[in-house]
Amino acid sequence: MPAQLQCPIPMEIYYIDTTLNLCHDRRYCLVLDAPHKGRVPVLHLSAQIELYQSHLDFFISAKHSDFKTTGLKKDSYAMPRILDEPLSKFTPAAARGKLIGTMLHEFEIWFGWK
Repeated sequence: MPAQLQCPIPMEIYYIDTTLNLCHDRRYCLVLDAPHKGRVPVLHLSAQIELYQSHLDFFISAKHSDFKTTGLKKDSYAMPRILDEPLSKFTPAAARGKLIGTMLHEFEIWFGWK
């Protein structure tokens, strides 16, 4: 039986199978907008802090007061490259958390929405 799909909501974080820079693995991603034509726009997240670029990436600190709701396990960052992932990857089991409060506001400023 196929996995039950979930309609991802902007600012939710999922852990899905994906490809980034020719590397295929499971990765956290941040949903940017509602699905359209079976695709979901996302930003990939990484915990490889040694690759973090402060002038480009959005830092998600484990010390931030809103970190607990992200579902992430440690310091991470969002990369400023929008990718479209198939809606079929977004199952309830893949949902991890979301950005809220001050962290959400900081993200919106970084992304240029505010």
